Amino acid sequence: MDGKYRNKQEVYIEFLNKWIVDFKRQLDSKNKNIFDDVHINDIDPIFEDKSNWLTGSLEILKLFKKHLANTDFDIILCIFLNRTKLKNNIPKSITQKEINRITTPPSLYLFRKGNKTMIKPTKHIVDNLSTKYKCNVYFGENQESPPEQRFLYRFLYFVIDN
Repeated sequence: MDGKYRNKQEVYIEFLNKWIVDFKRQLDSKNKNIFDDVHINDIDPIFEDKSNWLTGSLEILKLFKKHLANTDFDIILCIFLNRTKLKNNIPKSITQKEINRITTPPSLYLFRKGNKTMIKPTKHIVDNLSTKYKCNVYFGENQESPPEQRFLYRFLYFVIDN
């Protein structure tokens, strides 16, 4: 873990443990597809600075994933990119310039293991980003409502396999 975040590991794990307790209250044993998300800047004010978004959220993802290893829960990271009218506009890289144009901080999604709705098979894996960040990176897009506006929301999911 990067030195900037390493000295805050206990604070981050405390945040995760509280989040799990709160999330368990929402769970329905019959529905495995429930999830909860939190924006990275809700974990630590250091993430108000966009220059910390990518590196910091990946570090938090790794820390939380390790902590969740022997639980019934899993976690992924989602970064919403700018919307576009171009279908399948998959980024080849993520630069600070692109991060600076994003208005929503990255989100971590907490869910029960076995939740099949988090990464749908229609997502495309982005090989060059997966290699760079040492985890599976998936691209997805959703049509804005109403459809006549024809904008697509683009996002990247960062997934660390067990």
